[in-house]
Amino acid sequence: MDISLPTKLLPRNAPEYTGALWTRYKFQNGALKGFVVGLGANRKGKVPGEVGNEVMFPAVTTMDAFAQYSWRRYQVSLNVSILATSGIWPAELTATYSLRARRDLLSCVSHAYSKSSFLHQQ
Repeated sequence: MDISLPTKLLPRNAPEYTGALWTRYKFQNGALKGFVVGLGANRKGKVPGEVGNEVMFPAVTTMDAFAQYSWRRYQVSLNVSILATSGIWPAELTATYSLRARRDLLSCVSHAYSKSSFLHQQ
């Protein structure tokens, strides 16, 4: 899909391309039964930092990971974004072009109240 403007310039903050590849493994038996781990890679092409495309931020690849544990009707998960990166991630583009890679941790505890919950469908 061509996202360029009629001037053939890319819109500000719109990468040339994006892509992602993820995998996960669910432990079925043994001491780790109920655990799921996953790893993924995200790729963004060059990103214009301003309307005229004169400032272009480099392409970057990041690695993310997650782990979760399910027991009865409970689920606990931990997601880590930007576990590793191949370069500077333009996390916040401002008038001063502040560049930084930001690692985020997200945890979640869930409880399902019905038997048709996501835990029983896995």
